[in-house]
Amino acid sequence: MKRSAVCLVLLLSAAGVVCQAGAQEQPETVKVNVRLVNIFATVVDEHGAPLAGLKKEDFQILEDGEPQNVAVFDRESEAPLSIVLAVDTSLSTRKDLKLELEAARRFLQSILRPQDALSLYEFKETVRELTPFTSDLARIDRGLQRMQPSFGTALFDALYLGSQALESRQGRKVLVIISDGGDTTSKVKYAEAVRAAQQSEAIVYSIIIVPIAASAGRNTGGEHALIQISADTGGKYYYASSIPRLDQAFQQISDELRTQYLLAYYPTRRLSDSDFRRIEVKVKQPATAALPVPAACRVTLPNGSQNPGELPSCAGRRFPNEVNGFRGNHGNGKLWVTLPADGKFLITPEEDGSLGQKIPWWRGVCGRLTITGRRLDAPAGPLRASVPEGYGEAGFQASGAYFPSEGCWEITGRAGDAELTFVAEVQKEAELGSETPLLQVRHRTGYYTSKAE
Repeated sequence: MKRSAVCLVLLLSAAGVVCQAGAQEQPETVKVNVRLVNIFATVVDEHGAPLAGLKKEDFQILEDGEPQNVAVFDRESEAPLSIVLAVDTSLSTRKDLKLELEAARRFLQSILRPQDALSLYEFKETVRELTPFTSDLARIDRGLQRMQPSFGTALFDALYLGSQALESRQGRKVLVIISDGGDTTSKVKYAEAVRAAQQSEAIVYSIIIVPIAASAGRNTGGEHALIQISADTGGKYYYASSIPRLDQAFQQISDELRTQYLLAYYPTRRLSDSDFRRIEVKVKQPATAALPVPAACRVTLPNGSQNPGELPSCAGRRFPNEVNGFRGNHGNGKLWVTLPADGKFLITPEEDGSLGQKIPWWRGVCGRLTITGRRLDAPAGPLRASVPEGYGEAGFQASGAYFPSEGCWEITGRAGDAELTFVAEVQKEAELGSETPLLQVRHRTGYYTSKAE
């Protein structure tokens, strides 16, 4: 009499396992593949701030368009992190490399806990691991000190090798790459790097160093590759044109890693012949009536003041009452600023998501203008100000203010012994006809598997 047994194996990897029960006459084998698919998701609100506190029933998973049952749900703020930090040390980045490494050091000191581990890589003509996975900050710091600029850029090799290093790690896996986006010496192709990242379940955060603002002379193709791989793995990209912007990017990555969700499911029937299965995660949108009402931004503009008759002698020339030519002036007798009548800035976002606003000032005193700002109604990175030279020591001064998020902002201008503070409301201008969801979720877009599954 023939005897047989069936063994069901739940798999945490892509490979199948075959269990056989032998019989004296004819053995019979039944092969069953059930893969648990992990998804690490980040949910942000309409201001781009990470959102914690969601529940299992707030999420829906689809694979190739078919709804899936959420088998595992957890908030991952305390789960161990495995991080690969890969730094571009090619000659094109040497100018600010020392400051970039200082920013990276501050990030690591703030994010690494005893249960976490980081592996440090540098890439130029080739890729080199400077520090294997460790939580020892002193050892990581010694690795940072060993970085030296050289020729060539193996960007795709760094993505590929960093992903491979993460594949066997447990828990959350993150690849942070700092580069200007160039690639000149890689042996692997971009598609291979993307596949390696997908297979390792790594979340890629790309910090794109911008050596010059204009597109000419920049490797925008490499930049777009970093943007795409970040989107495909559930990460994010940031443009860093200055060290404060780099610090801001690191802070946002740190905030996200503290508010991630783990979703996992066992795939149902297969619908596609492709070895790539596409994942979509949806999050339940709260009813408008149920949304918390944000605190009103109490706009406080400086009191109006009599405009100056003449500039101080340091200006070298005099422009009587030139400030009268501007509308919406507010001042205190020494310093003036031109603002909208309602104190609200409606801003179209920059390509990196920041909100840039031109603000005209008038200096009735001698001294270079400086601008600082802080958000009053929620935590946020600092305002970044741009005060171009060439406007002399007094009189009119153009400026740009770059806000990392919408909200209620207190802004202070200083020149010489003058100081002027006001509170303005910063709002993001929506694209015509666009309907942005109140909550948005980022996650990897799919995974590769063998056609045998």
